[in-house]
Amino acid sequence: AALEADFDQQRESYARRPRITRLTAASTMKAEDSQYVLHVVRKIERTGSHNFPHEAGRKLYGKPRVLISIYFDGSIRDVKVLQSSGNIVLASETIKIVHSAGPFAPFPKNVRKERDVLELIRTFSYNKSGVSIYSSVQ
Repeated sequence: AALEADFDQQRESYARRPRITRLTAASTMKAEDSQYVLHVVRKIERTGSHNFPHEAGRKLYGKPRVLISIYFDGSIRDVKVLQSSGNIVLASETIKIVHSAGPFAPFPKNVRKERDVLELIRTFSYNKSGVSIYSSVQ
């Protein structure tokens, strides 16, 4: 009876865990996912262009690779730098930019049926022409 109760508890715990989908490349996305990701990326790029990272009065350049985790309601679950550009200030500013851009729009209803959390892995490119974000598959 104790083993059966433990098994039932494990099964309930497993059923309650969030359904997470990680999207890394545009070619693997459904149309709804692509549109949502485009919305998120454009909002972050606008925010990044308005708040371009500076240190000691100089613009910071580099290409940090970032994991952005978004809840179904559009709020940000987490932002992590997966691969630094070598500048700790740029990494910190990138996280701030993503948080400033949020919250995002809620997931479309048909997407919400499939997942609770969406994870995006993107490379931020800070260069003289501004901020751009692109998919990076590794």
